[in-house]
Amino acid sequence: MNNLLFPEFLSYIKENDATVKKSLLFYREDFIDLCIFKLFAKTLVYLINEKRENQSLIGVTSEERYEYFTKQYVLTGAILDEINAKFTNINNSFHNYFNSLNMLGIQITSDYLNDRQTLINLGLVDKLDNIVNLQVVGDMHNAVAVVKVNLTGRSLYYKPHLDNYIIFNEILKLLNSKLPVNLKQRQIKFSVSSDHTWIEEVKRQPLIKEDVHNYFSRMGGLIAIAYSLNMTDLHFENIVSHGDYPVILDMETICGTKLNQDEYLFTIAQKEVNNKIFDSVLNTGLLPMKGLGSIFGGDVSGMMGGEFTKSFNQIVDINKDTIHFEKKIERLISTEHLPYYIKNNDEILIKNTHDYLTDIIYGFNFTYDCIQSLKNKIMTIVEKYDFLTCRVIFRQTTHYSLLLDLLNSPIYQNKKENILSKLSYSAYSESVLVSEKQQLLDGNIPIFKQKFGSVDIFDSVSTVQTTNLTPIGILKNKLFNLTSNDRQFQEKLIYFSLQGNIELYLNPQFDLKISPSKFEPDELIIQSINDIKHKIINNSLVASDGTINWFNVSVGDYDELELEPMDDTLYKGIAGVKLAFHLLSKYNLNTTSDLKIISSINQSLNSSNYILNRESFYEGTFGSQLQTFVEKPNKILQNPSQWDVLLGASGTIIGIYQNFKITPALEHIIEQYADYLVKAIKKDKSNGYSWFDDNHQDLVNVSFAHGNSGCMTALLISYAILGKTEYFDIFKKAWKSEQKFILDSGWEDTRKTDRTSSANWCHGSTGVLISRLIWYKLNKKYKILNEQCIQQLYYEINHSVNDIIDKGLSIKNFSLCHGIMGNLIALNEYSLTFSNKEVQKLVQKSLFALCSVGFKKDWLCGVNDLFYNNGLMTGLAGILYGIIKIYYDDNYDHHVLNLSFF
Repeated sequence: MNNLLFPEFLSYIKENDATVKKSLLFYREDFIDLCIFKLFAKTLVYLINEKRENQSLIGVTSEERYEYFTKQYVLTGAILDEINAKFTNINNSFHNYFNSLNMLGIQITSDYLNDRQTLINLGLVDKLDNIVNLQVVGDMHNAVAVVKVNLTGRSLYYKPHLDNYIIFNEILKLLNSKLPVNLKQRQIKFSVSSDHTWIEEVKRQPLIKEDVHNYFSRMGGLIAIAYSLNMTDLHFENIVSHGDYPVILDMETICGTKLNQDEYLFTIAQKEVNNKIFDSVLNTGLLPMKGLGSIFGGDVSGMMGGEFTKSFNQIVDINKDTIHFEKKIERLISTEHLPYYIKNNDEILIKNTHDYLTDIIYGFNFTYDCIQSLKNKIMTIVEKYDFLTCRVIFRQTTHYSLLLDLLNSPIYQNKKENILSKLSYSAYSESVLVSEKQQLLDGNIPIFKQKFGSVDIFDSVSTVQTTNLTPIGILKNKLFNLTSNDRQFQEKLIYFSLQGNIELYLNPQFDLKISPSKFEPDELIIQSINDIKHKIINNSLVASDGTINWFNVSVGDYDELELEPMDDTLYKGIAGVKLAFHLLSKYNLNTTSDLKIISSINQSLNSSNYILNRESFYEGTFGSQLQTFVEKPNKILQNPSQWDVLLGASGTIIGIYQNFKITPALEHIIEQYADYLVKAIKKDKSNGYSWFDDNHQDLVNVSFAHGNSGCMTALLISYAILGKTEYFDIFKKAWKSEQKFILDSGWEDTRKTDRTSSANWCHGSTGVLISRLIWYKLNKKYKILNEQCIQQLYYEINHSVNDIIDKGLSIKNFSLCHGIMGNLIALNEYSLTFSNKEVQKLVQKSLFALCSVGFKKDWLCGVNDLFYNNGLMTGLAGILYGIIKIYYDDNYDHHVLNLSFF
């Protein structure tokens, strides 16, 4: 949100409001301006637009009417009176916030005078240092906040509580006494009083280029320290590069309780995988991983982050009565946490962190072993400070900030309950929920804490939840479970995090047309099957109850890697792995180990209570519990709530038609879901008809998974079975709309800047081909298309085949959903449907080449031999499935891409 809006209002309120006047005695004026702006900007914009629409503003031009609003309402104070009368919440938030600021300013000024001599003795201030002004840093919690105190010659940070630097510095002092010089950590100067702490400002400083290895060795050491002491939330704003020392600026979460939400994890194997990921170096926030970062649309890690996408409200039509906010998205870059050196007076950032992996691992391992050897002494230190508190994070601050912003919006003044209902989903106690809501209504970001020696988690008033162990007890378990095996696993995670994105997106150089193999075709296929099988089997985790799961690599919306347990689904979960291994059994390609995998997956599915996206074949209960659906269809399905193939109604209809004999009961379900599709279609910006999410209309795209192609297929099936002309009418409207995207080669991909075509199952030519092949077979059976439609159908089939051959066999990905294997299955179905021997030869040749490359490139699904994507549509299981399907299976028109599973 940019500043400044209505400068006359800022001037008026600073001159006439006693509370604001008082705050100017303590705080920087630009900080006060920003506070006022954040509290009142949306309300002022709302009111001037309301008066314009009511024709209450006098003037010929927009600028004259704005000037009238300023003179008659702002400079007279009338607008403040109106805000007080109409928007009580906003007025209360304003007074609460500034009263809190003033109380805090008085307290800091008093504490500084009382503590001054002590601060001088510790070298934190000079005799001539006086307070110049204050600036709140971060969020206000329970009427207090961390404040930067700008003095005559330097700055200090004031924390209105006993800061955990006390314990952190004592532990660092112990570790530094044992660590070599190049691994010793920087200790921060501080002064502690009865209820507050003064901390020196650690400023960003360059390092000497030759000392860069020491910096990254110390960073490795910090990872070990943060992991061992259960620290989290160490994102880029909590780290500063001070010469060759990375320094942590916030100790709130040290010895913290990690609250693991696992209500959708049902088997012991799934929970074991999740717990290993959750309680690992990945959760410190120092390493670049999806999680917190995904909220910001980028990487916010303490080690590499600071580059992310953020949306904000930009003011448009300034100084006009049409002034309003428009949402903008920009890429933000912060480098304060990154090490750098000076060359020819230029600042040279060191961003290639992965080049220093050896140093990081060295620092991590050495410090880890040191902590392990000193665990008893560390516990002795911690137990002395059982009165200290750690912050407990129930939800991310960004979630709370969004709700607080809505509560202070004039548009939502009478919708407080609706806004706060967004908090209703919670894996925590009802008391947590009540406290969150009250703190937000008071204008604060909710905060919860726990004493090191207590099981009680509390807000400013009372206990809201308890834990099984105290933070000290949890830390003791951690320290006494530090082993060489654990260290090796954490080291593996560091490699994965820092090197994974590089290795997964290296754009490996290969050409399927010239990829020879040393094996004969049959031997190559068998070797490929065995290699993939062994990777899947060797990376599985089988729990004590016989259930099974995997550490699974996935990729987020911003190409950030994530490590997660597998869910139950066909798309990327254990049901998809089962489908691939079941296909092995069908052709006697299985071994005893393979049968054990199927047995363990069955045990897991039977033990699970997974009910998300019930109607989805790919990502829900419908696909993972097909046998249950056969027996009790109404137990699985629910009223349709989404329209696409991947998650919703269209996938349900296609899946029923492709896999089951249509009974009256199934006809009823198809009709229910088809009627939903009819209601869900909308007029798009080009005056065509499409299915789309209102928030992403600009991304209306040719897509089988998420667009018209999948929905049209479902409606054509529904029309063929039920004969309702309404379905066929909508089908034709949507088809005509999709034809607008046809290019000379393929279909326009609106997600791309250049809008060239894509050849993927989910978006692009591959999905088009899959859908049109279903239409072709439907028409052969039901005779539902006229000659003109048939000719257009033939054209689009050939058009998509040509685009797949042109683009789809050179994708740097082997998966079913986004890669070459999905394209080979689609081309294979086409070639056999139309007896096209030339394309069939291309498919076979490409399959052999893919297998040859797969051996060398790790199937483009893994990060070295660390972790793999094991999923059906996204990884190894899908590649295994595709090899078997194309090479052995004569039932070519039954495959997972067109939802044929039997």
